[in-house]
Amino acid sequence: MHWKNDTLIINKPFEREIDLKDTDTIMLIPSFFTWPHLFVDTFKNGVVITYGLQKRADLIYTPKELLLTFKALSEPTRLQILKTVSKSPCTTQGLSQLLSLGTSTVSRHLQILKEANLLRTTKQKKFVLYQITNRIFELVPNFLDFMRDDNK
Repeated sequence: MHWKNDTLIINKPFEREIDLKDTDTIMLIPSFFTWPHLFVDTFKNGVVITYGLQKRADLIYTPKELLLTFKALSEPTRLQILKTVSKSPCTTQGLSQLLSLGTSTVSRHLQILKEANLLRTTKQKKFVLYQITNRIFELVPNFLDFMRDDNK
């Protein structure tokens, strides 16, 4: 699949031309499940192209790494921490106040999330800030979109 001037060229084993208007939509959907294939479907206002993603060696985890990750995700407080730090980096004390939990409790949860490579730390002067890593999004794209607040 590549662009040639104003035309998107898709190499398929059959000949087919799809004319699109300027207002039509081209929806590109990456998928590990279709690799090495490519699917092209039309709909009322455009075209959907589902293309295969090759496995990336850097996204292959050992069973132990996956176990650590999913164990870390199996606790509601840790999920809240991930959601909170995804919006803005936080300190242990800040998370403690936001979540109404003791500092030592939050600290332990942060340690588990960090050991699972779901969080990383950065120092700003004398403060240690916790930030979310890409690990969860590599395993489950849009992971945080699946969580809603308890009060809804």
